[in-house]
Amino acid sequence: MTPQRGQFNQNMWAALEAKVRSYVCPDTLYVVTGCYSTNLDESTKDKAGNVCPVPTNYFKVLLRTRDGATGKRIADCKASELKAIGFWVANENGQQLGRQLCRSVAEIEKETGFTFFPDADASVKAQNSPEQWGFNRVFDKPSAKPDAVRAMPGRENEE
Repeated sequence: MTPQRGQFNQNMWAALEAKVRSYVCPDTLYVVTGCYSTNLDESTKDKAGNVCPVPTNYFKVLLRTRDGATGKRIADCKASELKAIGFWVANENGQQLGRQLCRSVAEIEKETGFTFFPDADASVKAQNSPEQWGFNRVFDKPSAKPDAVRAMPGRENEE
């Protein structure tokens, strides 16, 4: 577990997790979720008093068959039978779920230095087709108020 901004966790991230759950199919859906930090200076404390770094970003990368009911293992599929997508999200309040969050798995690999789905063809990891995953709208992020309260344990009164 990692610290997330309160409104981020309760709104946009919760909506993304619900959307991902809607992709469940008879074939395997692979989902990798993680966090990434470009700034290790920010931290908070958990309920036990342990210091926890606050991630700057969260990501999800997904891989599944296009059909969803091929009965095949991913390793037995051709690249044309697979689809993949990634989501790269700043750990900030006030965001909306939309195609502006969509990235290719390859882009997220480049950003993080991690390797996801090592047996998947590079052409699959390069896909970024939000409409295939039900993301047809783009939402602009509202401007954050500078005095917004950070809703994390121990930061309720921080400005």
